[in-house]
Amino acid sequence: SALRDMARKKPSTTEAFIRVRGGGETKCRQYDKIMLKVITDYCTANAIEMDANANLQYSSTDFASKRPHSASKGNILKSHAFILFEQRYSIPEAAKRLKRAESTTVQYLVDYIKERNIKNPHPWVDARTFIIVSNAAQKLGCEKLKPIFESLNGQATYEQIRITIACLNPDQLTPTQD
Repeated sequence: SALRDMARKKPSTTEAFIRVRGGGETKCRQYDKIMLKVITDYCTANAIEMDANANLQYSSTDFASKRPHSASKGNILKSHAFILFEQRYSIPEAAKRLKRAESTTVQYLVDYIKERNIKNPHPWVDARTFIIVSNAAQKLGCEKLKPIFESLNGQATYEQIRITIACLNPDQLTPTQD
C-alpha cells in the first residue's frame, strides 16, 4: 500500500515522503534519498507532475492547479527544474535531466532565484565571480548585461552575470544581452 500511495502522490521532498501512507519517519530515514531520486528522475524524464495531493506549498509559477490535465508541459518542466535546484544540481546536470538546453535551464534557475529570493548563487556561481560581477553591476548598473560582460574581460559568462544579478536584484527583470 505504501508503494501504491507513493506512485499516486509522487513525492519529491522528504516532507512529502513522510506523508505517504505507511511511510513515517523510520522508513523515510531508510529510503527517502533513493526513492526520491527514482521518483524525480522518472517524473522529470516523462514530464509527469510530482507531489500530487501532497498539500505542499508551491510558488505561483509552479503548478497553478494540481490537476495534471491543466498543467502545461512547460510549467511541469519548470517545476521539476525548481526541485533539481533545491537539491543543488548544477546547470549542466539539471539541463541533462530536464532534456533542455543549458540556456533554458539558466532561465529556470533565474526564475527560481527570484521566486525563492536567493541571495547566494552557490553552487551555480563561485564566490569570486559573484563578487566581481556584483562590483561591476554596482558601477555600471543592471540594465544591460553587455557592458558588465565587456568590463570583466572574460572573467564571467553571460550566464554567471544573469544569475548574479538575479541574486542581487530579485525584484527587477533580468537584463538582456543587448
